[in-house]
Amino acid sequence: MPFACDFEVLNLKTIITALIVRSAMTEFSIGERLLLHLYKYRRVDPAEYFNIPWDLTQDGVASSLRISRAHASLELKKQRERGNVREDQVRIKGGKVKRKCYSLTHEGLEAARKVEAKVAEAGLEVDSLLDLKRQDPEVVFENLPEKDRFALGCACVFRMSVPMSIIPDHERSVIPTDVLGHTAVSRELCARYLDAFPDQAREWHAFAADYWTDQSPKESFSDTDREMEMIYHLIGAGRNWEACKIIVRRMDDICVLDDLSLDEAIVSISKVKDDLRLDVLTVQAEVSINQGWLDKAEGFANALIDTEGGDELGHAFLVRIYEAEGKHSDAEAIATRITASGNVLAALMLAEAHIELGDIERAEKEMVAAASIMSRNNVAAAAQHLYVRTLLAKEKGDLDEARRLAVKVGEAGGGRWKARSAELLKELGQST
Repeated sequence: MPFACDFEVLNLKTIITALIVRSAMTEFSIGERLLLHLYKYRRVDPAEYFNIPWDLTQDGVASSLRISRAHASLELKKQRERGNVREDQVRIKGGKVKRKCYSLTHEGLEAARKVEAKVAEAGLEVDSLLDLKRQDPEVVFENLPEKDRFALGCACVFRMSVPMSIIPDHERSVIPTDVLGHTAVSRELCARYLDAFPDQAREWHAFAADYWTDQSPKESFSDTDREMEMIYHLIGAGRNWEACKIIVRRMDDICVLDDLSLDEAIVSISKVKDDLRLDVLTVQAEVSINQGWLDKAEGFANALIDTEGGDELGHAFLVRIYEAEGKHSDAEAIATRITASGNVLAALMLAEAHIELGDIERAEKEMVAAASIMSRNNVAAAAQHLYVRTLLAKEKGDLDEARRLAVKVGEAGGGRWKARSAELLKELGQST
């Protein structure tokens, strides 16, 4: 049976390669691999504002090193504290919203060169530590027992490393692990399996959703982290109603997160029960704008306009979308038309868009218009007004005033505004 023999040889080579790479990875820390990853992009200049590759974002780092976003955040923080890594707020290539990117400082370049020399001394190639290649997913699945297929699939759907002890029982060692006994499956490998087996993926997501709902050690994760994972996997499992209930409850937190795969899952929801529709559409529009998916955002905004109670908010989103698309006259036409009817959010969102474009004079004009029609009992508008005033003070260089207003933003509204307040104070160099 030549095919079986060929497969066994191929599988043996793959196992040997994986063992060599895994052994090497135990000798090189995540921090060292992070330096090597950023070193690959040492010629990228953060000053090239619109030309920064996605690989230099936190998500890109996590994907390359096959670690969670949370783990990547911790490692990046360590390297920043050592003076090896700098953080910049830029627009990623192909995107329309600002994101944080990371690059090596002079000290970081020197540290990375030392790690590169260490890799060479070990007789390895840098790429072997960063790009773990795998067999074709269909070939692997055809030659695995059913229990092993299910276990590998479950490991692939998790967005972060989890203890192998929670993975379903399986016969062979088919799941890459780290020295701590956690899964270490590359994002590339996960994506290939999920794309190749969409029907089975629903079952794997259901397993992961149940884990985050019932089994995950609560002391190890914040409520926000756990519930964001629950949303992601419930949608993947086709359990949209359960996901939407959590989305509505945590909408303020979701709207300030920068979580690409979660946002992709949320905007994929097409059918929502009437009692949840208004809030879910609001979240879908907000995350679409945050990610630069303006066509999708416009669709959600129009759906809000057609939903009872969503007319004002839908038009306010359209103002932001048209400004982001450069359709300034369209945005102003909407804002002018609906400001007279008391849509203060439209004027405030228009002001925020002008700040984003660097047009402070027009932003201040919209702020005056908003203040003239804002009622005292409009809590959402009051929080938005303080937020935009903070952005204006920051842009004008009045940092003391910006800090004072940023504190008030957190006091004015719910979770979204508290999160925005914390982020503003962080940018302004003040701890909350």
